[in-house]
Order: sequence, then C-alpha cells, then structure tokens
Amino acid sequence: SSTPRYNAKGKYIARTPIYRSGVVENYVPSYIVEKSQLRRIEKLKADALTKEAAYHGTTSKHYNARANTIKSLTDASFFFHTRISGYLAKRFEIHNLGLSNATLDKNHNKALKKNNLWTQGAIRFPTHRYVDVSDDIAEDHTMKRLHPTPATATTDDSLVPGPSNSKTV
Repeated sequence: SSTPRYNAKGKYIARTPIYRSGVVENYVPSYIVEKSQLRRIEKLKADALTKEAAYHGTTSKHYNARANTIKSLTDASFFFHTRISGYLAKRFEIHNLGLSNATLDKNHNKALKKNNLWTQGAIRFPTHRYVDVSDDIAEDHTMKRLHPTPATATTDDSLVPGPSNSKTV
C-alpha cells in the first residue's frame, strides 16, 4: 500500500523494496560509481571507433585489419619510391663497370622482406628511359570504330515522307 506505516512509538517503518540494490538512501557505493564510469568511457571509445571505421568504409570489427593494411601499403609505397630508383641506377652503374651485383641484391632483398614487399624474380635495370609526356604531344588514344557509322544528315530537304523520286539527268 502507498500509505506510510509507523510503529507503536510513532517511528516510520520503511517499506521493503521489491528489488534489492546496493543503493541505501542517497549513498551510492564507490564500486557502482567506478563501474558506471568505466562503462561510460568504454561506450565513448566504442562510439569513436565506430565513427572512425565508418570513415574508412568498414565496421569496427574489421577496422584494425583495415588500418594495418593502409599503414602497410603506405609504408611499402614510400619505401618503393624512395629506394627503387636509386637501387636501379646503382645496379646499372655496377653492371657497366663489370662488377658483381650480389651484395647489392642481397641488401635489396633484405629491405624488401623487411617492408613486406614481394617481387617476381630479380629486379632488372630499365631498358629504356622514362619520359614524361605532356597532354599537348600525347598520342590520341581514342578507340577507332571498326565499322564507321553513316552520316545522319541527308540531302533530301522535302517535307513529303517516303523515297525521293527526283532524278536529275
């Protein structure tokens, strides 16, 4: 019942709660406060991870793998662009001098394994120079049609439908 209860001396008798909890009057035990604070921090971290994963186009479950892949590709690309051109130039120079490339290749292969790059056999020096081609002198790379389409414009200017019977002699 909702009416207050008192004992024979007039002292208030508190109702027994239906569900027991660790909360007594206004006092909240410290372990409950700490637990709720930890849950709040974990929820904030999970929300931040979900937003970051959505930014990278994946779920929070696969975010770490995606982030590791991105970092690996970035590092490998940086290594390739900073080291390979120098390696190829040095290899070409040693080849022209008639010396062995074994030590150079061994050090290069160690660096490739360290940066998680794979090669299909040995990397050779380039046989031709790389030349930048501007758009002004670039070749036209449009596809040529095998069967050219006929011109759509006709010489018949008459407004009457059907074939033209005017033959000029």
